[in-house]
Amino acid sequence: MYGDAGVLRETAQHLGLATQVVPIEGIDALPKQAPPGTIYVLNRRPPLPSKLPAGRLSADAGRGAYDYLCHAIDD
Repeated sequence: MYGDAGVLRETAQHLGLATQVVPIEGIDALPKQAPPGTIYVLNRRPPLPSKLPAGRLSADAGRGAYDYLCHAIDD
């Protein structure tokens, strides 16, 4: 997954999901088989601000979404 590991971790906790979020440096770092409940995250930009308002427009979140999508396309 491309995105912000911190935001994903906070969201999973808020939803009560037993999910482990693991940031990785590149696709080559992915294991052949992931343990159940593990999400590997590529974050190729500075972290998003903590406590972004869920469901509200945010220039920071919009820029992050754009950057993540561009990195996924490039990869």
